[in-house]
Parts: sequence; C-alpha cells; structure tokens
Amino acid sequence: RTYGIPTVNFYPEKKKVLPPKGVYFTKGYAEGKEYHAMTNIGLRPSVEEKKGVNLESYFFGDPGELYAKICTIRLCHYFRPEMKFSSVSELADRLKEDRKYCAEYFGINR
Repeated sequence: RTYGIPTVNFYPEKKKVLPPKGVYFTKGYAEGKEYHAMTNIGLRPSVEEKKGVNLESYFFGDPGELYAKICTIRLCHYFRPEMKFSSVSELADRLKEDRKYCAEYFGINR
C-alpha cells in the first residue's frame, strides 16, 4: 500500500525449500477466486532484511481486504532476480514497470 502497490505477505517457515529469489508472474487464489498476480520471493533488501525470506504478492483486480485470509500462490514464470534499489521511489518505479510486464504476460488490459 505504501508504494501504491498493495500486497499480500507470506513468511514461510525457515525449513521450507523455496525457489530462487526474484520476481515471478503468478496466479493468486483467495476466497475461492483466482487472480493474476506478481510475486517477489526474497529478503526485501531495499526495505528491510530483518524478517527473513518473504513472499510478497500483488493481486490484479480487486480482491478486497485479504488480511488474515488464506491465500495460495502458484508460480507461472520467473521474470527477474531480486534487486536492491537506492531509494524507495526507485523501487516503486520498478514495481510499476514490472507490473506492466506481468499484465502483458497474462494479456491483461490495464
């Protein structure tokens, strides 16, 4: 929300085996509905690194408030590695650009 791109955050158990850190084009499932989504798997180096690995997903459309709801993510396409940005505004600009490529990948008219 802070950067204009609201996300659902997942903090997997440390013993879980995860795919490589980076940005993925994904499908998100919440409240019995499917959404196109964009997911980052990583340490959030531009924002914070103290919580460990985080999965952070932006759902296209309007899934409504998903806080404390059960959500599932299915990886569809690896897009790029996780990156550290020099500022929050640079991060936000890149997220908006990534979102555009994700929409094109899924054929979403924005």
